[in-house]
Amino acid sequence: MNTWFPRLLLGLGLAWAAPAAAGIDCDSPGNWAQRTVCQNAALRGAHASLEELAADARLRSPDRDAFDARQRQWAAGRRDACTTVRCLQTSYRSRMDELRLQIAGGRPPLLGPGTYHRHGGGDGEGSGIALRIEAAGSDRYRLRILPGRDDVEAVEGEFTARVGSARFTAPGCAFDLAFAPDVVALSGAAGELCGEALEGSYLLGAD
Repeated sequence: MNTWFPRLLLGLGLAWAAPAAAGIDCDSPGNWAQRTVCQNAALRGAHASLEELAADARLRSPDRDAFDARQRQWAAGRRDACTTVRCLQTSYRSRMDELRLQIAGGRPPLLGPGTYHRHGGGDGEGSGIALRIEAAGSDRYRLRILPGRDDVEAVEGEFTARVGSARFTAPGCAFDLAFAPDVVALSGAAGELCGEALEGSYLLGAD
């Protein structure tokens, strides 16, 4: 595999993680519990600590949408249901304990599922090409090429991820992958259905 992959991944920055789904807008708190968190220094600190833990736990979750749903459920059903400061303190403490257990018992996923869009495609080379990656089991993923242009074919298949790399093969298409959270670099595309137009870096984005 080409040695430019690690340099590329490092240069792009790998710490892109969507915020956990339990935030509070202190400019416009939605209820008593949220207003109290905003006005209480200790609770603001607890909220900040929870956000940090949630971001780490989310990266380690095999299903980030499900993780976000659990965060929203905690916020609505436990935090926002509180009517006393003590209840809020207990709610934050118990949720942070849950997140710490998740972090201790898990490992960062090798590759986050979602749609990866060609980096720097714009209107030029690589414009519109994307990779749709879905979890298919332990360290196994299903990949679909979303062409976005006439000279790129739609191809689908599975690959097994190792730490930071994988080899994708499907009828008429093969290439190397190097990845880190939210970044995929593709090289060595070969086969009648694959070519150099696929090669480059892809960033996880909105579907």
